[in-house]
Amino acid sequence: MKLLFSIILLIFSISLVISSRNETVTLTPYKDSECTEFGGGVGYGYMPNVPNSNIIRVFGNIYDTFEFKESSNGETLLMNILGSNGKIIKTETFNIKKCQYSQFLKTYYMYDIEINIPTPSLQFNQWATGSTGDSFNGECMVYVYETFNFIANDTIINLPYIQSTQQFYCINDSPYLKTCQENSDCYTNQLTSCFDGEYKATCIN
Repeated sequence: MKLLFSIILLIFSISLVISSRNETVTLTPYKDSECTEFGGGVGYGYMPNVPNSNIIRVFGNIYDTFEFKESSNGETLLMNILGSNGKIIKTETFNIKKCQYSQFLKTYYMYDIEINIPTPSLQFNQWATGSTGDSFNGECMVYVYETFNFIANDTIINLPYIQSTQQFYCINDSPYLKTCQENSDCYTNQLTSCFDGEYKATCIN
């Protein structure tokens, strides 16, 4: 009987470890105040059990970084915006499964702990690139799975620092990026490899 109890306890402990490893924190963007229509901004995700995965660069922003921290009970998510000097310039708090407006990101978000992200969407994982200087064709060397960004298909991202927009979309499960600069023409690239020096795009349906 004791042996049976020990085996059951061992199986339960292993299942807890596996489930904790799979836990993923997501901050998902929505277009409306009820968080019913996915889109309108960039989503952020990370695996809290992996050290430093909660430090994520602001997508499309070369200066600022996010530092995410969950409360001990998982009910709230603290988002610190760090400037280029590493100091906190703004802090926002999100309550789990509650639709809230982000003053910094300028759209509605919902914090949750799950693995699946809404579809159709594009997921961006960070990679370490090779020596080539071509940001669209650089060889992706190391896959970083524990932190990622995601957006709804056909989302347009404004990049105020370089006065341009980036539109991401999928055609036949292949990701594309259309970039338009102010007072200039637009150009389109199929994202077959890394882009912006560190991101790999994948279409999720």
